[in-house]
Amino acid sequence: MPRPLVTCVLVACATAAGARVAHGQEARDARDDGVDLVVFHGPAAPSTRASAARARVEARARDTGLAWLDLSPAAPPTSEAPVKLRAGIDAYDELRWEDARAALTAAADEVWRTGGEGLSTSELSDVFLYRGLVETQLGNAAHAWDDLVRASTLVPTRTLDPMRFAPRTVEAFDRARAAVAALPRARLTVAADAACAVAIDGGAAAQAEVAHGEHVVRVACPGRAAWGARVVVAGDQTVAPPDAPAPAPPDDETLGAEARVRGAAAVLVVTVTDAAPDPTIVLRVVDARGRASRRASIDLADADATAALDAALDRLLAPAAPAVIVRPDDAQWWQSRWVWLAAGAVVTAAITIPLLAGDDGGDGGTFTVRPEWTW
Repeated sequence: MPRPLVTCVLVACATAAGARVAHGQEARDARDDGVDLVVFHGPAAPSTRASAARARVEARARDTGLAWLDLSPAAPPTSEAPVKLRAGIDAYDELRWEDARAALTAAADEVWRTGGEGLSTSELSDVFLYRGLVETQLGNAAHAWDDLVRASTLVPTRTLDPMRFAPRTVEAFDRARAAVAALPRARLTVAADAACAVAIDGGAAAQAEVAHGEHVVRVACPGRAAWGARVVVAGDQTVAPPDAPAPAPPDDETLGAEARVRGAAAVLVVTVTDAAPDPTIVLRVVDARGRASRRASIDLADADATAALDAALDRLLAPAAPAVIVRPDDAQWWQSRWVWLAAGAVVTAAITIPLLAGDDGGDGGTFTVRPEWTW
């Protein structure tokens, strides 16, 4: 085959191959947001509806064979006060004073830390009542008196059953109860949103008239970790939980990096915001370069939230449609840019290659290029 013709064929093939590469790149770009990983971010203390949404998304990821990652903030540890209280009372009944004091002290620490999580008002009083009785048995009269006063402050009307407790114990507690009754009283108010559950001394209330002394308050708001504290009341007082913002969900750059580490093309991130007044589920697809594309938002308080979540998962987890190049119906073959590029390459090769190749059978001197046209 003559050398110019071979060269022309190679140039044309290279041009066509370039067109195929460009088209293949377009197709790969269209598939770049195919989801391989599902990331969930929700509140540290989710409500029932937020927990249900998480379970639904996780089940869908598992059924679809996708990797699952929960980046929600860790939930606070559950209070062990109820267990410690039970252990302390059992040890007291069995006359194991040191074991009883250790368990009841652990329960008291939990009460101060959590505001009495998991305990009723009478159980809160029991923590300090039984520790006071143990301290009496161990000969620590001052510590025993402080705890009996704490127990009576939490439940001023409480009396002890003389059939269960020794007369000396009943008498000591009656003195503590009389001392608390003589204390001034004050109004304790807990400032919190209407959607929050508020408790004072284990009873559901945002405001109460209490005796001066030590009390506990607890506030649990949707979408936020519960807050509890010990409050020393010496007059009318208002307390409020700290206005700490909820941990922010991961940004697109972080999600893209997570996708690259896991070899995922794209991530479906599901963020649940459970706080009033606008609890929502936001879903978005982020590719491995940190670029967000498809998105959906659902009102978590809506009665149709579950159906809307399922529909959004169907749409966002479906493979992306490949890119389609649409050409006008009246476009002719000679209007294609690839035809003109190929033709230009052929003409250029026909003119320039003989200049570079020389004359195979002659003197290596000059030559004349005469294009021949055949009709």
